[in-house]
Amino acid sequence: MSILGSVQFIFKEGFYRFRHSRGLSWAVIGIITASLIQMAIVLGLMLFLNQVIQSAQAKFNWTIFLKPHTTTQDMTQLKKILEYYPFIARVKLLTKQQALKDMERDQAIQQMVQALGQNPLLNSFSVLFTPAATSQNLKHLSGQLQTIACISTINYGPKQFNLFSKIIRWVYGIGIVLEIIVFFAALTVMSNAFNLVLQVRKPELQLLHRLGAPAWMKWGPYFWEGIIQGILGSALVLILLNLIQNGVFWFSSSVIFPTNFDIPTFPWRLLDMMIVGIGCLLGVLGIVLALRQKWIKEFL
Repeated sequence: MSILGSVQFIFKEGFYRFRHSRGLSWAVIGIITASLIQMAIVLGLMLFLNQVIQSAQAKFNWTIFLKPHTTTQDMTQLKKILEYYPFIARVKLLTKQQALKDMERDQAIQQMVQALGQNPLLNSFSVLFTPAATSQNLKHLSGQLQTIACISTINYGPKQFNLFSKIIRWVYGIGIVLEIIVFFAALTVMSNAFNLVLQVRKPELQLLHRLGAPAWMKWGPYFWEGIIQGILGSALVLILLNLIQNGVFWFSSSVIFPTNFDIPTFPWRLLDMMIVGIGCLLGVLGIVLALRQKWIKEFL
């Protein structure tokens, strides 16, 4: 049999077996759908938190400290470089004299200046970002600034933001653990469901084995059946997500959200792609685990 003929056989038999075991097939689809809904909630939360980090990061100023011997020409050139980026809203130079004046009420700083006999502070730039600034933009900018010789250090924001980021990352990590638990729990249940399907079709497998059918003819249709069930389960979840998306868009047009967080920019398409991929993966891995049962290996 040619490759094209083999593929046609697998597709045809996979559809046939799916249609003629409706109860079990839809039970598997139900398991996939329920699992994907749980995973979509966790994935959506993780993507939402990532969006929140990006939005919050743009709210805080960066402070770029310059080396002591930086010239006026270097500062002018650096300001031009910073103003070139469209996601930077404002660049403000703070000289060390201005910084010292702002700290004139700080007795410790004043005593340190008197002890040193000179101003120990550094010239710096305060950088404010637009709401459109993304984490990729900021990461790229940070890498570019680290190559500029006149820059001493960069303060990426107040301690509150660092604490906020750590909390978000902890929640993110917990989300990943929950995703793994739900995935393997669903995989175990699906494997058992597929095992029941194979038990029902045991006479068919025995017949193919006696006729000397090649291995791909025995397990190929089951792989395709698993993919079909994964796609259908994903489709049901995508319909639900589409309803949620439309509801969010309607709600966002009626309620005033913070200006630095835009709900419509939530990566719905990425979430949809992840759900479809996970659904197909569950279908394939579920049948793989079922086919590894001891009693069925003798027929393959």
